Amino acid sequence: EQNVARLLKGIPAGRIGDPRDVALAVVWLLSEMSAYVNGAVFPIDGGETSGFASAG
Repeated sequence: EQNVARLLKGIPAGRIGDPRDVALAVVWLLSEMSAYVNGAVFPIDGGETSGFASAG
């Protein structure tokens, strides 16, 4: 539990991601809503790479 708590401190979303998080991004990328998106990188990491710590 201590390791999980330490990990969560570095994730601004305050939770560990799950496969649904990636699946929802894929659904959006395959939809018309992303038709004008080209060459973008989308980190699906709850903000872990943003440089901000969790508020919780």
